[in-house]
Amino acid sequence: MPSIKKFPQVNFFIELKEESIARYGVDVCLASMQLVLQNDMSTIILISFSEPAVTMAKSFGFLQTALVIRDWGQRNLLTARTQADYIFVNHQRIGRTERIEANVPVILYEIGDVLLAENYLSRGAYAIETFLIGDMIKHSSLFPAV
Repeated sequence: MPSIKKFPQVNFFIELKEESIARYGVDVCLASMQLVLQNDMSTIILISFSEPAVTMAKSFGFLQTALVIRDWGQRNLLTARTQADYIFVNHQRIGRTERIEANVPVILYEIGDVLLAENYLSRGAYAIETFLIGDMIKHSSLFPAV
């Protein structure tokens, strides 16, 4: 597996799953991730639905965190409480014409349509996550250098 260090210009969002936390506990999960990723922390952003995991991550050496939220209306409260650097939210939780604003950058996920991605970005989304990256790159002006 190539080292993350070979791609210093790339930020890697690595998710700590709720199922792992439920099985092993947040401390064990964060300590295990820190042990494996310790040489690459400068480009890794820990992401989780778990507020305790996001809140505790920086004490385990993570420099940046992202909270995945289910309640768009609580975004600023949740990021303030966890000190997250980013939030992720399913795009369906945001109104169709609403400006996408929060106290940290907002990343929308589960987007599989280029026009939808462009619409969200024009409304203020910081970035999008997609399950169709090949199609997005092929058919979008979002990636002029690719």
